[in-house]
Amino acid sequence: MRDQTVDVSCLGCGGVLFKKGPLDDRGHWARQVASGSQLEPDGTDTYYKCPHCGAKNIVVSETSPHGVPQLRISHVKK
Repeated sequence: MRDQTVDVSCLGCGGVLFKKGPLDDRGHWARQVASGSQLEPDGTDTYYKCPHCGAKNIVVSETSPHGVPQLRISHVKK
């Protein structure tokens, strides 16, 4: 694994929500705990709220081909 992080951007405005880094050598990534927005639930959706524009970046749960649970930002709600 390389020591690297990547910015994850808001689908609404392009501002940075948080940073992610490699979890393993199979291509899985994990959110860097000390960076940016936290996951928030509202009873209907789970999302990262953009600190720049306030949009809700809705996440969905997926399982990788290697069986690792992961989250993906699927769409944005203003």
